[in-house]
Amino acid sequence: FIEKQGFVAIDFAYQVKLSEKLDLYMGIKAGGNNYEVNTSGLESYNIIADPSLAPISRFNPNVGVGFYLKHDKYYMSLSTPRMLNTDRAKNQDGYATVATDRVHYYFSGGYNFLLSPTIDLVPSFMVRYVNGAPFSTDFTATTVIDEIVHLGATYRTDKSLAGLAKVRVSKKLMLGYAYEYSLRSELLGRANGSNEFFIKFQF
Repeated sequence: FIEKQGFVAIDFAYQVKLSEKLDLYMGIKAGGNNYEVNTSGLESYNIIADPSLAPISRFNPNVGVGFYLKHDKYYMSLSTPRMLNTDRAKNQDGYATVATDRVHYYFSGGYNFLLSPTIDLVPSFMVRYVNGAPFSTDFTATTVIDEIVHLGATYRTDKSLAGLAKVRVSKKLMLGYAYEYSLRSELLGRANGSNEFFIKFQF
């Protein structure tokens, strides 16, 4: 192998009831990933051994925190799943380079509009930020029918569109499909988008 990594974490969440219809959830994550690089699989054109191609084995710790405010009609959340910057080697076209996993910030919110006794409209947004990169925002509108069928569409400011369909088969089982299409000019005509199928089972 060239690169191998494993991740382990412990999550803890605490609920605070602010009112009859308003709850605050606070969560913390602690853990890390074990990262290994076997540089014997990389090509080197130097007769003298390159010290930058030495094997790598390290454990990178990580801490994350998040807050989730939930009401019957709306929700808001703020989180950073990774609070520590960590460096790791990366194989790029047969050469070892260094990549940094930076701190990511997420802010999201949504509101539930009751259109009829069986139909809800839920507009929502999510803002992502990482140091050194521009802000990215998702704007989503989801229609919920009888709390069984979910149909949604998303526009992402870094130029992509997505559609989502979910069906609750039972109280514990949900099936879904999502499709995302890039609007970037350099990808038009070259990428056909991505398809995702998922199954969600609640114990």
